[in-house]
Amino acid sequence: MKKVKNIFDKIREYIFENKVLSVFVTLILILGVVSMPRIFAELQPVKSVEIFSEKLDYKEKKPGAWRVIRVLNG
Repeated sequence: MKKVKNIFDKIREYIFENKVLSVFVTLILILGVVSMPRIFAELQPVKSVEIFSEKLDYKEKKPGAWRVIRVLNG
């Protein structure tokens, strides 16, 4: 644990001594925080949902196959 702390201390000292690297790391962190909310998909309304068994084919009417269709009003 002490060895890991020494490594982080050395990295921190290097970053603070090198001003260009310090500015670069700060910019990367700011860009990451700003762009983080934009990488997730936007929620879209859905008109219907279909859930079906994956291993058995419902169209071929195999025993144990199932399918649920739900049409959403709204």
